[in-house]
Amino acid sequence: MDRQQALEKARRILDESRIYEGVINLLKWDMMTYMPEAGRPWRVRTSTYMTSKQAELFITPEGRALAGYFKDMDVSALESDIDKAVVRRFLANYETCAGLPLEMQEEISNAHFASDAAWNQARRRNDYQIWKPALQHFFDLKYRAAEMLAPNKHPLETMINVYDEDLTVDMCNRLFGELKHAVSEIMFKVAPACAEIDDSFLAVMGQDLKAVDDLMIYACHRFGYTADMASFAKIVHGWSATIGPRDCRVTTNRSGGGHDTLFTGAHEMGHSLYGRGSSEEVVAAGIWGGMKCSAQESQSRFYENIICRSPEFWEFFYPFVQERFPELRSVDKNSFFRAVMKVKPSLKRTTADQS
Repeated sequence: MDRQQALEKARRILDESRIYEGVINLLKWDMMTYMPEAGRPWRVRTSTYMTSKQAELFITPEGRALAGYFKDMDVSALESDIDKAVVRRFLANYETCAGLPLEMQEEISNAHFASDAAWNQARRRNDYQIWKPALQHFFDLKYRAAEMLAPNKHPLETMINVYDEDLTVDMCNRLFGELKHAVSEIMFKVAPACAEIDDSFLAVMGQDLKAVDDLMIYACHRFGYTADMASFAKIVHGWSATIGPRDCRVTTNRSGGGHDTLFTGAHEMGHSLYGRGSSEEVVAAGIWGGMKCSAQESQSRFYENIICRSPEFWEFFYPFVQERFPELRSVDKNSFFRAVMKVKPSLKRTTADQS
C-alpha cells in the first residue's frame, strides 16, 4: 500500500474506534446519572463487550499490516501535523490492543466497574474497607498490564503515559517534591491570614440548591457553553462526559451545594468546551477531543480558578447572585469575594482550596 492509502485506512479505523468510545461513554454517563441500580449487571456486560469490539479494530490483519507499515515510516517526513497525529494515535492504540490479550482487557473493564460500584457503596457507608479489595484487584490488574505492555519500563510510567505522553516518573517526583514544599510554605502564610474572614453568610447559598444550579448554568451559557450544546446532570462526583466531537456533557456533585457548585460547574464546563473544540478536519481524522489529562485540566482550571476566582468575574456576576439571594444584598462585593476565596484546607480533593 502507498502512504496515502495507509493514512486513509488508519483514519477510518480511528473514526470507528471513536464511535465505540462515544457509545461506551454514553453508557457510563447514563449509569452515573439516571440508570436504575438493577440495570448495572447488564450495563457492565454491554460496556465490556463494546470495549472488546473497539480493541478488535486494531488487531485485525489490516490493523496489524498498518501498524507494521507505520513503524517503518519516517513520521517526521509527513508534512501534515494531522497525519503525524493519526500515525501516533493509531500506533498507541495498536500497541495497547495487541500487547494485551482481549480476555485481560475485558477483565480490566469488569474490574473497573466493580471498583466503581464498591467505591459508591463505601462512600455511602463511610467505610474504606468496603472499597479496598476491589481497588486492590483493579490496581493489580493494571500493574500486570503495564508490565506486559512495557517490560523494561516502570509500570507507573506506562500507566501515566496513557494520559500524559512522555511524562516520566522522575519528572513527577521532581514536580511533586517542588509543589509539596511550595504549597506548604504558602499554606502556613495564608491560613492564619484567613482566620478572621467572615464567610458565615455563604450558608444561605446552601439553602436553595436549584437557585445555585440556575446561576451555574447561566454562567456556563455566558462563557459560551450555550443551550444548543449544553447538558447538565447531577452525580456523586462531578465529571465531563465526552460522547462525541460536539457532545460533551457537564455533571456536578449531587450532594454539593452552595457557592462550590459554581466553581465545579465552571471546571467541568472547561473540560467540555475544550473537548468539543476540535476543527472539522481533526474530527474527520478521528483524533478529536484534544490532549488528555494535563492539557484538559489546564483548560478546566483556567475557567474555575483564573476567571471565576478573579475580582473581575465577581464584579460582573455578583449582582446575579444577589438577585437570586436577596439576603446577600447587604453584603458588599469585596466581603463576598473574600469569603469565597477563604482558605480552608480539606482532605477531600474536590473541596480542597484552589487559591
